[in-house]
Amino acid sequence: MKGLLYKDLCTMTARYKNNFILLLVLYLGMAILLDLSFMLYALVFVLGLYVQTSLSFDEQSRWDVYGRTLPVTPAAMVGSKFILGGCAILAGCLIAFLAFVFDPSETKGSPEEVLLGLLAAACLTCFYFSLSMPLGYKFGSDRARTAVILAIFMLVGGLAAAAFALPQGMQESLGRFLGLRGPMGAAQDLAAGLAPGTEVWYGNLTVAIQEGGRIQWTILVMLLASAALYAASWALSTAIYKKKEF
Repeated sequence: MKGLLYKDLCTMTARYKNNFILLLVLYLGMAILLDLSFMLYALVFVLGLYVQTSLSFDEQSRWDVYGRTLPVTPAAMVGSKFILGGCAILAGCLIAFLAFVFDPSETKGSPEEVLLGLLAAACLTCFYFSLSMPLGYKFGSDRARTAVILAIFMLVGGLAAAAFALPQGMQESLGRFLGLRGPMGAAQDLAAGLAPGTEVWYGNLTVAIQEGGRIQWTILVMLLASAALYAASWALSTAIYKKKEF
């Protein structure tokens, strides 16, 4: 496993060394100098995507033809990429957190908001990574990009259709839970004496921060869901890789 991790790390470093340096300078500079804090959340996502591209390097060099002759299991060969992907996501979160700590801007948000933002970025990256890896092993890295877009479109469309099929009361409750204004937003603004278009945020994450005690449960649920999805994707990718012929 250590050798596989070292191989992927060396490959990515050799291919993307200059890209990594430019990425850090550009994203950190825009976040701190231009007060664009969302670039730090994007940094987490981009670093996770770099690891997924290692599949295309393996295909170009026909690494798997040679790798399958080595005394390593398919689970280890697939697992090395998932471990490296997890390390990249954690590294992105650490870099972004340190940038937030040393950022002098007063608009970056409270520590709780920063933590939840980084956690959301990490969960989103885990979701994309978990979706793209099995598809990459199944269809190849090039065709997997189209497959991932279609899968996300179908998933989002299915969830939206299911949400609209719910009764009106449940739709409003779901909208408040997710931080959406919902169809009653304008009426609530008028009832509260607010001008039309006034931004009012009452999403679940904000409520969790304000109530204090709920933030721990929010973080725990997000972490457990991401870990379960990541493990399931690892198992599925391993099953696909075992049956794949090179």
